Amino acid sequence: VAGAVFLAFLVRGVVQEWDLVPGSRVALVAVTAVYVASYLLTLYFGPLHGPLVRTIALGWLFLAGAAFTLVTGDPSDLTLLSYAVATAIILLPLRWGVLLAVLTALAVIIGTWTVDGAVDVGDTFVLLMMTAGMVTVTQLIRTINQLRAAHDQIRALAVADERARLARDLHDVIGHSLTTITVKTGLARRLLESGAEQARALAEVGDAERLARQALTEIRTTVSGYRRPSLAAEIAGVREALRAAEI
Repeated sequence: VAGAVFLAFLVRGVVQEWDLVPGSRVALVAVTAVYVASYLLTLYFGPLHGPLVRTIALGWLFLAGAAFTLVTGDPSDLTLLSYAVATAIILLPLRWGVLLAVLTALAVIIGTWTVDGAVDVGDTFVLLMMTAGMVTVTQLIRTINQLRAAHDQIRALAVADERARLARDLHDVIGHSLTTITVKTGLARRLLESGAEQARALAEVGDAERLARQALTEIRTTVSGYRRPSLAAEIAGVREALRAAEI
């Protein structure tokens, strides 16, 4: 839509040439229609395809723009190739777009000098200023897109880092508790299987239940971000695990 707005300058060029080419008005309208359609379609579909399709589309667009000049016979109308130049700056690497813009400006200079004997400084200046403006806008758009991609990457890295932190904290916080629970339940099973010291077996089961509840609480606080492992807690957990294993 934004690209279509600038077609007002092309319409003005057609109006200016209308009375100068009374015998070629049909050709003028046809060439203009092809140029406009090619311009809009290339702008819309060009970014969706690879370099080969883009190059072919731009080549056709430049031919359609040059055909306009052939119909009018006025070399200054080569400045209307500014639509093709703008599209090339958007779709091609910057250096190639700028090169096409410079070559188009040289074509305008050579054409007007050959036909009129003088360079159309005004039209050439407009073409060069349009090229500079398009380069600036295109670079700004590309920079914004790069910043958006970098922002998305930073957000993805932040999520991955948070997951790693959570996994590390869970392992550090409840690792000893689960180890102690395993040792205590194993000891209680052996005591019950031997039929001796049933009271001690029940005590070990009670300790395992207490540790399980404590581990559940620690998991909740760790997920909430309020719990962090500490050296004192880790030493206490190791001491409890060793005591349960009778070491």
